[in-house]
Amino acid sequence: MNEPQLVADCVKAMRDAVSIPVTVKHRIGVDAVEDYAFVRDFVGTVADAGCEVFIVHARNAILKGLSPKENREIPPLKYEICVSIETRFSASGDIDQRWHQDA
Repeated sequence: MNEPQLVADCVKAMRDAVSIPVTVKHRIGVDAVEDYAFVRDFVGTVADAGCEVFIVHARNAILKGLSPKENREIPPLKYEICVSIETRFSASGDIDQRWHQDA
């Protein structure tokens, strides 16, 4: 996510090589970067390269100081950012009954 153009280049190369859809799974931010503009710009850049479906894990990726297990539990979930992204997506990460009712 810190290098959206690199991800876009990879997506473009995959789209050129296969006839099936290319999807991207990502978080809503990295480390202390938690603003909507960051994830919006990432998705926009990658979508321009041909990705039509994004799987969004609705929490930040903390790259230093948390284990992979802690990274799936400690950063808070922020589904409101997922639903604000103007593209086709699937939410990922502790989907619970409360969120389904609020969505």
